[in-house]
Amino acid sequence: MRSEGINVADTRVRVKSGESLKRKLEAKPKYRSLQDLTDIVGVRIITYYLDDAERAAKVIRGNGQMFSIDWANSENKSDRLRTEQFGYRSDH
Repeated sequence: MRSEGINVADTRVRVKSGESLKRKLEAKPKYRSLQDLTDIVGVRIITYYLDDAERAAKVIRGNGQMFSIDWANSENKSDRLRTEQFGYRSDH
């Protein structure tokens, strides 16, 4: 993000716990094995401005060698809000 001039307020990384993975595999028949899960690791990048968030998302999407994106289960929650509305904005 620094090399792209994107100001980041905070970054968080999470790895899904073994118990959480087990529950997900048991609850959702579409997941038959651990290899079917696509959200084992997550990274949250928080920016100060919406423009920076959009630029950060482009950096992540454009770096297919570093990140694997599950497009079928991806969603940009900002699409639900108009520009002048306040609310949860996130690109999953």
